[in-house]
Amino acid sequence: MRFSGPNESPLPASALLRAAASLVLLAACVAGRAEEPQAAPNTAQDMGHHVLDALKVRGIFAQMGIADEVTAGTAGVIWNLRGAGLNERWSVYVEGSMSRWQSRGGYATEHGVLTQVALIPTLRYRFGEGSSPWFVEGGIGATVTSSVYRNVDKHFSTAFNFGDHVGLGRSFGAARRDEIVLRAEHFSNAGIKHPNPGQNFLELRYLHHFD
Repeated sequence: MRFSGPNESPLPASALLRAAASLVLLAACVAGRAEEPQAAPNTAQDMGHHVLDALKVRGIFAQMGIADEVTAGTAGVIWNLRGAGLNERWSVYVEGSMSRWQSRGGYATEHGVLTQVALIPTLRYRFGEGSSPWFVEGGIGATVTSSVYRNVDKHFSTAFNFGDHVGLGRSFGAARRDEIVLRAEHFSNAGIKHPNPGQNFLELRYLHHFD
């Protein structure tokens, strides 16, 4: 795998739209948090407690994904700034993750492995006015890889890419704290630099909520 320099050309409209969508989801997280009834902080210590509560990790997940020539293993955490949201019709959370991509058809002189970090806001809808164990979700955010991904057939141009996904999942266990999600995820740079072939993954995720 090889690293290429940044592109200095103006950002295309598709990249701006993806960035805007990600910011909108982040704003929804913050707005949802602001709507929660909270006592006004009276001291710096109280303010610190509010900040720590907002940054508290709400769950952890493990995920496996496959593509045409790539296998990806992912571990991550979620922050649900509206609280647990396990029985809400609509909810928004942010996921942070680290993945390891293993190319099954890379160049013979290369290891075919890279590391990816991602931060992706996600919007979720739960059926049955929030009472159903089934839900759908979609998200879009930013990802960075340790080097530019390249295999026999595809050459990415940037280490920075957008990641967007849709998924279908089901909650189970005590208080719905466990869930399985089947996701389709796409990574590309939205035309920031070419070539931009993109990569699609089919992923299976297990997530455990702490509260």
